Amino acid sequence: PLPILANWVVYIPAESGRLYALSAATGARLWHALLPGYAVSAPAVADGVVYLGTDHTDVGDLLAFNGATGQRMWDIQDSHGAVDATPAVADGVVYWVADGNAFATDAVTGTNVWTVSLTAMEMRSDPAVADGVVYFGAGNGDLYAFNAGSGSELWTYRTGSPVEGSPAVADGRVYAGSDNHYEYAFALPSS
Repeated sequence: PLPILANWVVYIPAESGRLYALSAATGARLWHALLPGYAVSAPAVADGVVYLGTDHTDVGDLLAFNGATGQRMWDIQDSHGAVDATPAVADGVVYWVADGNAFATDAVTGTNVWTVSLTAMEMRSDPAVADGVVYFGAGNGDLYAFNAGSGSELWTYRTGSPVEGSPAVADGRVYAGSDNHYEYAFALPSS
């Protein structure tokens, strides 16, 4: 898993089942937290909170930690499978995917906002959120767009091969690559 830098702190998920916070200036360990399993993706940091997915015995967790102290704020255990992708945080909501499901979770309380169940599949594509839309790819080769507020599906595009990379949104377009060695760009509707 990749580390992430936020507010002069480097957050490092370790496969040993720990999350470390190090000072970017000195390298000193600020804190570490035990995880219920091991991390397979990078954490996301927003508003002083670290969000991280884990995998353990075919069960995944999405966890929230206080970025300054390492205290666990909440833990959502997902029996569907590992949380293999880095979550996205926008407007007080954490968007995440796990084994054919997409979730929106209140960033502060950890309560469910919405859940969408798709076909069971690997989901390693980090969600991207822009202009009220959540984008993510899936192991079935589809690129999805969902309304960030309601979870309703806006559109799906079938690439024909797994979409494991993360979509990017810029300049009125969403970009995604597929394991079929093609890259895709979609113009977004103007608001």
